[in-house]
Order: sequence, then structure tokens, then C-alpha cells
Amino acid sequence: MSGLADADNFESNPMCAAYMVISYIYAKGLEINDYDDEYDCFICTYENIFNHSDEYNIQLEVSHYIDEISNIVDQYI
Repeated sequence: MSGLADADNFESNPMCAAYMVISYIYAKGLEINDYDDEYDCFICTYENIFNHSDEYNIQLEVSHYIDEISNIVDQYI
């Protein structure tokens, strides 16, 4: 796992951080039912943005991504 959880990997594959966070939430049974759709929407939205980055203001979207993934983490710490 140590090779996956490093800044270089997250910079080139930002969705890895989201997958790790959301997978951990589900693996530990911590999910809040009200947020299940939020996580699905988050994943779908940012997969699309990062896979089609030339169609978006990527700097703005990265900022939104960081804010949203931080908010998800903050719900559990």
C-alpha cells in the first residue's frame, strides 16, 4: 500500500485518493446512508472531469475536488 499512498501517485492519479477514502468508509461500515448517492455522484463527476480534463478549467476543478474529498474525510474524523 505504501507505493499507492504517496503524493506523486495522487498527483498523477487523483482519483486513487477518492477510491481509498470511500473504500475505507465502506470497508469499516462507516457509511452514512444519506451520503451513499453523494459518494457515487462525486466519483462519477470527477472521473469524468479528470478523464476529459481538456474540456474543463482543470485548476478550478482540482480545487473543488480537494475541497469535496476533504469534506468527505471530515465527516469521519
